[in-house]
Amino acid sequence: MNLKPAIYCRYVDDIFTQVPDVRRLQELKEASERNSELSFTYEMEKDGKLLYLDVTVTERGGGFHTAVYTKEANIGIGFVEDIIRRKQQQTQQQQQIQQQQQTQKQQQTQHQQQTQQQQQTQQQQQIQQQQQTQKQQQTQHQQQTQQQT
Repeated sequence: MNLKPAIYCRYVDDIFTQVPDVRRLQELKEASERNSELSFTYEMEKDGKLLYLDVTVTERGGGFHTAVYTKEANIGIGFVEDIIRRKQQQTQQQQQIQQQQQTQKQQQTQHQQQTQQQQQTQQQQQIQQQQQTQKQQQTQHQQQTQQQT
């Protein structure tokens, strides 16, 4: 079955396509989802118009006419607010990453210090054991020497 649409345009994750009927559109959607981990949605034209990105696309005489689409309440404030919100989210994410990195460094440092302390303790214990062994040997030697005299 040939699912190739007559027109296929894509911008990032938005696709504009023209197919002969809804059944073919549904088949194209299902085939795309079978070959991807993504899920696809679609919108149908209304009154001969379709909104794609910020463009109104109208089919006219075998071709298409485009016009800039703006929402009635769009005066640019929402766009600026979105940019500010995204920047704040990025800043928060960067701060979280920095905090995680600092925590990891602190944990590594603590682990290294604990390891060093354990090694020092072991070394001190070994030295004490060696000293005790030497004292015992000296005591034994002295006792043997006294017994011989």
